[in-house]
This record gives sequence, C-alpha cells and structure tokens, in this order.
Amino acid sequence: MKFGYCKLMVCLALATAIGGSAANAQDPGPGRCNGRTLSGSYAFKQVGLLYAPTLTLPNGEAPRLASIGIIFFDGNGKIVMTAGMNSFGGFIVPSPPKVTGTYTFNSDCSGTISIVGPAGPDSIYFIVTDNGNHAFGLFTTPTGTAPGPVVTVDFIRQ
Repeated sequence: MKFGYCKLMVCLALATAIGGSAANAQDPGPGRCNGRTLSGSYAFKQVGLLYAPTLTLPNGEAPRLASIGIIFFDGNGKIVMTAGMNSFGGFIVPSPPKVTGTYTFNSDCSGTISIVGPAGPDSIYFIVTDNGNHAFGLFTTPTGTAPGPVVTVDFIRQ
C-alpha cells in the first residue's frame, strides 16, 4: 500500500508540474520570426534512409545515410555548402565542393532549402529554434507514390 501511495504522489507531482508549466508558457504567436533573417555559418548533421530503386544496395535494402558539413546562409536567400563528408550505405564519400542553392525563411520560423546535388534536386523543410542558433530539418523530396528519403538534419550555428 505504501508503494501505491508513493506512486500516486509522484504521478500527481508530475501532472502538476506539467500542467503548471503549460499554463505559464506563453506562445509568442505566429509572427515570432517576422523581420528576422537567417544568416551565417551552421554545422550540420544529417542521418536517415534513402528509398529509391536506383540507390538500393546489392542486398536489396535502402542505404543508410549519414553526413556532416558546413552550410552558409547569406541572409538574402542563397546557401553554399562548403565542406562535408558522407557515409552512403557504409561507403565514405566526400561532399562535392561548394554545393549551392536557395532558401526561404518565413515569419513563423519555418523555411525551405532547395539544392541540386549529385543525385538531382532536393528540398529540405526546416524549423529554426533557440533564437536562430539551432534548426531541425527534414528532406521532403522526392515526393509521389513511391517512398522517398527518411532523412533528418540538425543545424547548429558556428
């Protein structure tokens, strides 16, 4: 009985803490990034799986992808990836030098990156957090009836 009472008290304390913090949290509203620009160098890390018939490994599995690099946002909608290294299905492949592209940055702190890499055009949807010091991204191309990539990206301001 004593264990059940302690368990109940812990649950109540957690519920109060969660409820209290939610009640005190203030939503800054939909325009919290209004008037801001995205600029500067960010280190990035991406991991995931690539589903594409032309990229299937000899054993029939989708290749795992892991990459690290540096990306520069110029504050005016252009990006340059200046350094990087990839593990593609376990094979280490350097990133091509100076991959360029464009980006948009919205008043709700979301945006998109468009690049044309060695495998063709790619789009990344991202959300900026921590006052512009960190962003989370997700590859959103290719789209259609067949599965595409399941790749996430973390960006950290340098």
